[in-house]
Amino acid sequence: MPHLWATALRRRPIIQQPPACAAFYSTIPTPPYSPTPSNPYVGVGTRPFPPATAAILREPVQPRDLVIQRDRGWLYLAEERYLDILDRAFGSGNWDLRPLSAPRRTPSGRTAFRSYALYADGRFVSEAVGDAAAAAGDGAPEAVEAGCKYAALVRCCKDLGVALELWDPPAVSRLRSEFFVRVPGRGWTRKPG
Repeated sequence: MPHLWATALRRRPIIQQPPACAAFYSTIPTPPYSPTPSNPYVGVGTRPFPPATAAILREPVQPRDLVIQRDRGWLYLAEERYLDILDRAFGSGNWDLRPLSAPRRTPSGRTAFRSYALYADGRFVSEAVGDAAAAAGDGAPEAVEAGCKYAALVRCCKDLGVALELWDPPAVSRLRSEFFVRVPGRGWTRKPG
């Protein structure tokens, strides 16, 4: 004689429940993505970049593209170089650096800052705060805004792997000693040749 609980289980219809993660996957947006002020992170992590795009983003820094700050010896790439890398990787007009906040100043008023988000292929890629000395360009709002935007662009590009050598102190020391020289009274300058 079968057990009563076995008989009860046979009579009960089996209802198949979707897995708990099904609700999550139904909320992932499909291209084309349309970020909004309430959801600037649309499309984040939905798919990797194609190998060709990743290769362009990870290209090593070319010594001819390096710029050095004369007094401190800091190495960086000019803004035009970052723009060129993004254009080659994603296509001209297929990426955008959008402000996420209004421009603000520190309590001392000497530094301005603003949050930006980088979008490529219509999806969120990275977010960073850009800052600039408020006295840059004689304090002109356009110059300060441009400084904030450039600083945010550099930080967002770091998340993509662009110019990672410039964030590595041993690599920076090697590049500086190989291609630049410190001239007394003039600061850092490019080596001749």
